[in-house]
Amino acid sequence: MDLSAAYPEIAGPGHWNDADMMLVGVGSDNGRLAVMNTEEMKSHFSMWCMIASPLMLGNDLRSVSKEVLSILTNKEAIAINQDSLGMQGILAYEQVPGLQVWTKKLKSESGKKYAVALFNRSEAPAKITLDFNRLKLEGHYKIRDVWAHKNLGNFSNKYGWMVPAHGIKLLLIE
Repeated sequence: MDLSAAYPEIAGPGHWNDADMMLVGVGSDNGRLAVMNTEEMKSHFSMWCMIASPLMLGNDLRSVSKEVLSILTNKEAIAINQDSLGMQGILAYEQVPGLQVWTKKLKSESGKKYAVALFNRSEAPAKITLDFNRLKLEGHYKIRDVWAHKNLGNFSNKYGWMVPAHGIKLLLIE
């Protein structure tokens, strides 16, 4: 993912950075692949959506759990990946090393719709703050939690959330 994320300018409709095989729902293969927990699978899928990487599955859909299937079929997350504007998300800033805020501009009539990922790459739960000023966003924005399928309300200036270790908070703001 980090290698693909390094070249956002070359991604767009018809030419995408490929972050390699998506591992959501892929189990251990004689110790060669680490098994991910639910939070890690949501993070993995969310970041593939944020960087507009092709969503090619590396697992057997006939044998995935309902939990894995719900991650792989989250229509709101897939819509972020498939957005017609075709922009790749970028690392906007790190609060501290490992606590990242990623943004991806999405197509909208207002021109003010974004996907935002609060991504905790650290080994411990941590509060990650979306700072509107650091993103040069002014005014109030509606925030929606993509994984909870829930509107969180209108916010301006800052929005903070406790994010589990290796977890993510995937948001739509407009």
